[in-house]
Amino acid sequence: MNMCTKYAVTIGLLLAAVVPASAQDSQTKASKAGGVFQRADANSDGRVTLEELKTQIPGITQERFAVLDRNGDGALSLEDRPTAEGAQRLAARFQKADTNNDQKLSMDEAQKAFPRMDEERFKKADADGDSALTVQEIQLAVAAKIKEADADGNGKISFEEATAAFPRMNEGIFKRMDRNGDGVLSKEDRKEAGQ
Repeated sequence: MNMCTKYAVTIGLLLAAVVPASAQDSQTKASKAGGVFQRADANSDGRVTLEELKTQIPGITQERFAVLDRNGDGALSLEDRPTAEGAQRLAARFQKADTNNDQKLSMDEAQKAFPRMDEERFKKADADGDSALTVQEIQLAVAAKIKEADADGNGKISFEEATAAFPRMNEGIFKRMDRNGDGVLSKEDRKEAGQ
C-alpha cells in the first residue's frame, strides 16, 4: 500500500471499535480515497496543505483540517495518518450502505450503516452541505470524534475517555487496541501495529 493510500484513510485508531470489517470491498474504497490525497498533493512533496486539500474536498474547513493534522504542523503527512485497518472497515460499511452506488450516503442510507446517526450528526458531518455524506466526510467526522475523546488533550486516550466517547467500547476491545499495554491509546499503539 503506497503512502497516499495509507494516509487517505483519515480515521483514527478507535474506528476499529465501532465499525465491522469486510476487507475485499474496503480496499477498493481505500484506493479511491488515496487518489483524493494524491491529486491534492499538487507539488508531490508527500504533504497536503489545507489549500491543496480544498481542491479535492471544497467543503473542508480549517477546523476539520486541524482534526486531521494530528501533529499540528499545518500539513497532512504520514505522521498524521491513522490505521489502515479502521479505514478499510469504514469503507466496507460505507459501500454496503450505498445501495444506489453513487458514492454518497443519503440520510436513510447513513442510518442503516450507522444506526445512531441522527439528523444533527448527519448535518454536522455533511461538510459541503449537499445533504449526502461521502466516505471522506464520514472519516472527518470520526476523526473529530476521536480528537474529542481525548478530553484532557494529552494525545492519549484512557479507557474512561474512550468509553465516554464511544459507548460500545469495552475492556476487551480497548486492550486489543492498546498494543503496547500501557493503558492508553496513542501513536505508540499504531507503531506497535506497524502502521
